[in-house]
Amino acid sequence: MYGIECRFWFDPRKTDGREFWSNQLSTYIDALRKNGQILTVSVNPFLQGKSILLFLSLPAKDGLSKSNHNARSRSALSDVLRLLKKPPIYKHEGTRAEGSLECKHSHRSMHILLTNLMTNDSPLVCGDCSKPVPLFRLPYPGGKDFHEVLRWVSAYQSCEELYLDSGFGERFAWQQMSTPNSELTRRGRTLCKAWESIVRKPFYYYLPIEEPLSKANCPGCNGQFANLNQSSRFKHCKKCRLATS
Repeated sequence: MYGIECRFWFDPRKTDGREFWSNQLSTYIDALRKNGQILTVSVNPFLQGKSILLFLSLPAKDGLSKSNHNARSRSALSDVLRLLKKPPIYKHEGTRAEGSLECKHSHRSMHILLTNLMTNDSPLVCGDCSKPVPLFRLPYPGGKDFHEVLRWVSAYQSCEELYLDSGFGERFAWQQMSTPNSELTRRGRTLCKAWESIVRKPFYYYLPIEEPLSKANCPGCNGQFANLNQSSRFKHCKKCRLATS
């Protein structure tokens, strides 16, 4: 995960800072997020004179490259540039302390869909190196962006937060996260199935398991979990396309 400082110098003859942020710039940021080019969920814009300063998290150094834009982010960027007095300034701040560096493999034998409250990384990890894979490096599992993937991430993290609160919703939240046929799990497995049909490589859905991994069987078929590979921390069920650790 990489941090980047972005400064946009708006032209006061065409717009004011608050209007520029509320309309064109926030639309551009939303398009980048739904295209998997940035990881930032909420952005705190700073109005400084005739510029707006943003700090974003990127899944890869080339996250903001125009070659990674889709139609919506290209259009939104065009709307932003029309209102600027001069080109935006991007300053890479290095790697974020709380994130992981992305997978560098050009070809991956498999992927795993997982997330948790403690990470802002991409919800896809490489099954070979266990590092996050930027979403924009993959095709959409349906639709024109990764909106449904981000909706699943939000739902999963909401369930985990409810579970960790150890209150009235703990049992419900754990059932949603840990059973293969819950509504939450079905949504994630549907995404995995869609990806697999396009990429033609296995996509596994991660299920947390309470019992010791050495004694755990796949909750989908009751078969034994197998090691994903020698270097991976994950075990998997090839038949059910489920993974755990």
